Amino acid sequence: MSQLSTKLTAPGMYLPMYGTLWLQLALYFLYIAIVAGVATYVQASLTIIVGNRLTNRLRARYLASVLRQEVAYFDTQTTTGWCMLMSV
Repeated sequence: MSQLSTKLTAPGMYLPMYGTLWLQLALYFLYIAIVAGVATYVQASLTIIVGNRLTNRLRARYLASVLRQEVAYFDTQTTTGWCMLMSV
C-alpha cells in the first residue's frame, strides 16, 4: 500500500498512469470487501450453529433433570375442601 502511495506522488507521472493505479487501488479494496463479507457470513453461520447446539443440549439436560424429580415434588395443589376442613 505504501508503494502505491509513493507511485502516485512520484515525479513524471502522467494522466493514463494515474488511471491504472487508481484501478489497482480500487481492486485491492474490492478484494478486501469480498474477503470481509465471506468472513462475516462464516462467523454468523457458525454462531447460529453453535447457538442451536447449545440450546438443544440445555433443553435435554433440563428435561432429564425434571424427569429425575420425584412425582410428589410436583403435587403442590391443595383442594379447597381440605383447607376449609383444616381451618375449622
